[in-house]
Amino acid sequence: MHFAWKLFETKNVESNEKFDSVISVKFLFFKKLIRIFRKFINLILIILQECCYRFCFLPRSYIALLSWNHHRTAVYSNRDFNPYTDSLSLIFEEGGYSNLTFEQSFREILDKRIWSPRYIRFSKFLSAYNSIRFFYFFKKSNEVEINIQENEYLFFQKECRETIGVEIEQPEDFLKLFIRDSNYRIQNYKRILSILSPRVIVLYCFYDIENLLLTKAGKELNIPVIEMQHGRVRNHWAYEMLSKTPEAGRSWIPGEFWLWDVPTREYLKQIGIEKFIHLKVIGNPWIFLNVKEKNDFYDGSNLAEKISINSSEINILITLQGKGIPEYLKNAIRESDDKIKWFVRVHPRYREDESCYDFLSSLSEKVVDWQLTSNAPLYYLLPKMDYHITFYSVVCLEADYFGVKNLVMDPLAMESYDTGVGDYALVQSKESILLSIQYKNSSKNKENNIVDSKFKILESIKPFFYS
Repeated sequence: MHFAWKLFETKNVESNEKFDSVISVKFLFFKKLIRIFRKFINLILIILQECCYRFCFLPRSYIALLSWNHHRTAVYSNRDFNPYTDSLSLIFEEGGYSNLTFEQSFREILDKRIWSPRYIRFSKFLSAYNSIRFFYFFKKSNEVEINIQENEYLFFQKECRETIGVEIEQPEDFLKLFIRDSNYRIQNYKRILSILSPRVIVLYCFYDIENLLLTKAGKELNIPVIEMQHGRVRNHWAYEMLSKTPEAGRSWIPGEFWLWDVPTREYLKQIGIEKFIHLKVIGNPWIFLNVKEKNDFYDGSNLAEKISINSSEINILITLQGKGIPEYLKNAIRESDDKIKWFVRVHPRYREDESCYDFLSSLSEKVVDWQLTSNAPLYYLLPKMDYHITFYSVVCLEADYFGVKNLVMDPLAMESYDTGVGDYALVQSKESILLSIQYKNSSKNKENNIVDSKFKILESIKPFFYS
């Protein structure tokens, strides 16, 4: 009232100018207030929109699948398909288990391009949730007691340097901030999971920080968490570190691991993690659906017109990993016979140097258009290949299933993937590559030891619903 009285008490010219300026300030104030209010309402609508799957379309018991949208590297029914979680979703749906995908975003994908029976854009959901100021009243949970000894800070600093190559300058400040922030996010995740209330959570890449926090939150709510193998396990720092996990830290680790093959299970048993993690071999569902069930995961008609693959030629697939093409491989491509055709796939996330793209484009008579090859579904290409060349890509394991010989340029791949199932050779010179690719591969398409993933997965999930 005092403010209003001051506005209208002025009568001279000078006071009119003041009046106009105050009105302008008042107008801007209310305009900003309305904008904040509208943003708040939009955030509420986003949460309600994303939650409607839970309350409108799902029964009480369902499986939560945690994924990232940059892994939608395959195509199914003309939509972008995640080989890890969407393969599980197909099998769960067929077995009568409802499921909901919580998908985090690394790149923009149109909703109409996404294959998934039901999914929440989890990153958008979290952003909206955290932007609503009401929830910040719960920040008291940040006040946690941190009791870490000096030698433990130094151990943490040393492990970061030696294990993942990261130098932490002030480990004490870093850890205190990290622990407080993590505790706050765990409380948020607990509230979110309480609202969405899945029966069980299945994720991959358990060592991602968000997955660790979600695992911790889920286990505190007595929601079981399962890790699905998505790549290399042997000689992987995250799996190696599991054997060093103290008992108090096991609440951050999924209680069950679903693995692709017996050698992987035996390796994990050997390093001693079976004491606190159930290990089950369920096969690779993506491989199973493609090879055994022969689902239509791609429409090859258009690709056949664009990508010419002659079965009488020696066809070689190269999968890059953002590390460039070594000079000896470039020379092998340059000097290779005309009957050899090279198909190059670049990594979906790790870009190559421009000189690498220039090199590939300069050899169009030997190298098939790398952009077409990179966008083509992997399982359209693999059955038609004789050899696969890479540093240590997980495509090695997929090539194994089709009887494609792996020529690897890093000893790590030999140690990690060569378990006696596939055919491997270490090549680190032009001569060794050219010698290895002289003839067509006679063992191609032998379909090595494919586990019945559908049966194994449905048997493994049953106890969580009918125990």
